[in-house]
Amino acid sequence: MFHFYHCHIYLPIVRSNIVFLTTNILNPYFLHFFNIITEGFIPTYYNLIKIGLQAFAY
Repeated sequence: MFHFYHCHIYLPIVRSNIVFLTTNILNPYFLHFFNIITEGFIPTYYNLIKIGLQAFAY
């Protein structure tokens, strides 16, 4: 009985609480960080990949 209670009731609650807390804490930072990544990092990364692929192709 303890096993059932522990696994099926306690763990999901804890997991959702942890997820909720981390998303609330990290959301602003993560969005800001994500903006920086998408605007600055991805174009250069994409260019590097393109150059690398062209080098492989030749």
